[in-house]
Amino acid sequence: MVRAAVIESVAVVIIGVALGCLVAGAGLVGIGGATRRAVGTVVVSVPWTLLAVVTAGSVLVVALTSGLTAMVVTGKRPVSLVAARE
Repeated sequence: MVRAAVIESVAVVIIGVALGCLVAGAGLVGIGGATRRAVGTVVVSVPWTLLAVVTAGSVLVVALTSGLTAMVVTGKRPVSLVAARE
């Protein structure tokens, strides 16, 4: 149960980062075209290290928090809680 929650959460992060990069890439294409017309050369720099660190950090935070949340929620079986005396 916990593994499924972590896998699903990490998949959502990866899909979100991929879609974000797609949108940012489209913006950079426009910026590159504008600088090429204005200056004569494309002046676009992608900070690959920063992108990798942000992606890895996002995956780590989401994996940890979803895993901990799933462990807490599925810690005790509901049947045992019903049978417990107060």
